[in-house]
Amino acid sequence: VSRAWGWGAPGGGRRGPALGVCPAVPGKPQPPLLHPAAGGWEQAGDWLVWADDLPVAYGLEQSPAEGRTALQAYDARACECAPPDSAALQQRARQWIPQQESLGVLASAMIHYKQANGAWPASLQELAGPYPDNWIAGTDSTMEQAFQPLLVQLKRKGVDGVTGNADAPEVLAKGMAPGQQPFFAEPYEMIVDTDTHTLAVVSGNVLIRSYPVGLGGSQTPEGTFVISEKVINPNGKDNGEFGSRGMQLSDTNYAIHGTNEPDSIGKDESLGCVRMGKKDVEELFDLVPKGTKVRIGKGILPKLKNVPAERFALGDRQDQTNPHRTYHWLN
Repeated sequence: VSRAWGWGAPGGGRRGPALGVCPAVPGKPQPPLLHPAAGGWEQAGDWLVWADDLPVAYGLEQSPAEGRTALQAYDARACECAPPDSAALQQRARQWIPQQESLGVLASAMIHYKQANGAWPASLQELAGPYPDNWIAGTDSTMEQAFQPLLVQLKRKGVDGVTGNADAPEVLAKGMAPGQQPFFAEPYEMIVDTDTHTLAVVSGNVLIRSYPVGLGGSQTPEGTFVISEKVINPNGKDNGEFGSRGMQLSDTNYAIHGTNEPDSIGKDESLGCVRMGKKDVEELFDLVPKGTKVRIGKGILPKLKNVPAERFALGDRQDQTNPHRTYHWLN
């Protein structure tokens, strides 16, 4: 018997079935089951809110020997029943969620690298080089296992965008553990809403993170940018005016960075830059690769704080400081 769990496919015509797969027999994974299910998502306007405690909505139990597949609901309200205990599946779901976040970072970085260099990265190390080649802020075991099969998939599709699709699981399954096929169907992007003082990380219509930020009112530029540079401890320290992390917006004098004025978060007190709290900017630095698109505008995000209890953080860090430059962002 093989089992799958799901939370409901993202809406709005977006691709990316919402599920993870785990084999019942260790070492004998079954082919991935791609069945979107309804329910389990919190919705904020047009956004589906990603969370580290998404509830299990259903389970698919497949018995190839008997030629039988059964759908088991785990939401008592939806099925009007007394469902079985889903604690084991929920535990696996909690492991699946950070794996998917890592895969989203990796796929996004590979796509941005290709767009910038005209060729795909040959190894994970090419993405995790020291500054200024720090497309990603570090690596983890999920990325190490996923790099080669994900590279095969991206080359096979021959595009610089979509990372997950219905015709790719058989490719990924050859090199990835069951349950690690990419969920996020589009590269990560950032959106900054100057009305709600909110910065979000999104993939398609899925809102992965949402942080409160400080801005500069009319001095904060609207438009579309990319993260052109990422640096740890700008100007050589983690407690200066730019905090412990900085991410420059295109070739401007504006950046997303930390601050030594935490009371300014949620206000218009900067000279145009996007200010963030220490924990928030350090998590964001790990989540968004160099090359990530940033859109700044008004009235485009709900005022929502969406951060997990345990922050996303990459390990195996390379040197990402830049002692040879003094930054003069407009803070």
